[in-house]
Amino acid sequence: MSPSSRIAALIASLVPQPRYAYAVAGTDLRVQEADDPYALFAGVARPGCALSDLTPELEGHEAVLRSVLQGELADFDLQWVNRTRADGSLRYLSLFNRPLLDDADRVVGLFHLVLDVTEQGELQQRLMQQRNELRLAQAELAHKNLLLTAANIELRRLDEVRSQFVSAVAHELRTPLAAVIGYADVLLEELAGPMQPQQQAYVRTIQEAARRLLRITNDLLDAARLEAGKLELVLQPEELEPLVRSVVEELRPEWQAKGLEVAIRCPPDLPVALVDRFRMHQILANLVNNAVKYTPPGGRVVVSAAVYDDPDFLHLTVTDTGIGMSPEDQLQAFNLFYRARSAESARVAGTGVGLYIVRSLVELHGGRIWLQSTLGQGTSVHLTLPIAKGVEEEP
Repeated sequence: MSPSSRIAALIASLVPQPRYAYAVAGTDLRVQEADDPYALFAGVARPGCALSDLTPELEGHEAVLRSVLQGELADFDLQWVNRTRADGSLRYLSLFNRPLLDDADRVVGLFHLVLDVTEQGELQQRLMQQRNELRLAQAELAHKNLLLTAANIELRRLDEVRSQFVSAVAHELRTPLAAVIGYADVLLEELAGPMQPQQQAYVRTIQEAARRLLRITNDLLDAARLEAGKLELVLQPEELEPLVRSVVEELRPEWQAKGLEVAIRCPPDLPVALVDRFRMHQILANLVNNAVKYTPPGGRVVVSAAVYDDPDFLHLTVTDTGIGMSPEDQLQAFNLFYRARSAESARVAGTGVGLYIVRSLVELHGGRIWLQSTLGQGTSVHLTLPIAKGVEEEP
């Protein structure tokens, strides 16, 4: 095979889509033949010039090139060599050096190929830059995760401190409030002597305010227990209708004072629920009290119960024609201490604890709770409660 054929074969094996320059040097590393169709050489290719004049990057590598000529090394390549162009842009080159053999496979010179890999080099640079940016982003994300973890730990600590504070304050308030209510009872029963009607009215005001504060205190204690997971239920079969009627009757003074219509709709064959009687009373009292409190005079409140779509549960609904809630408020209605903006604008007193307690107690029973509301038209609170299986209702 002629030297030209060998050169063509070498180029074809190394450069599938050629953008190249090549030179053939003798064993003295002097150029014998060269071709530079894409102007990749740094110098002018002249016979007899040093190979490093064409490719300055080879300067200092003469000993390695001689090792290739002597058969000590199979080849010598330099990848991703960058060279600045006249316009200041970078050109990326790959340099390949192979021994050139004659027909008897004797080394007669060195084949030097310069391959333009600028496009691949730029892609490689962009890839490296994107990898570095990704590493920086990962490091920043890891740092933010650490900060977020630390913030969450601090929030949990502060939340625990708040719960402990609320629980401690509520405990401390219960004793003096009980004393106030007790002495108010003594005065109203005139065990300490007769009182004038105006004095009795003052004492009743004191008594009602103390009872209202005691209810708030008990709600705070329950909320703290629920948050800490320390509230337990005593489940037993209970008929819902008598519980509903007792709550509605207890709140009669409030809803009659506003001229509300309150209806109870429970079918006679309603299955018995498996609930904690005291906590179920608390759930109903909160929901009915809210419905009465947020319904304008002359409105309507309906408490209904039926078997749910899931035959293992009852479906209880408390519906009112009250002030309603916006979609934004509905998303947070069951959060602790959250109060709907419609309630604040209507100047209705509240603590934002009741619905949180109701939701927690319903979920503790194994049920679920949700609401539907339209601002200015009313609200329906729905909840499910487990049915007491194996218990027969009395006729």
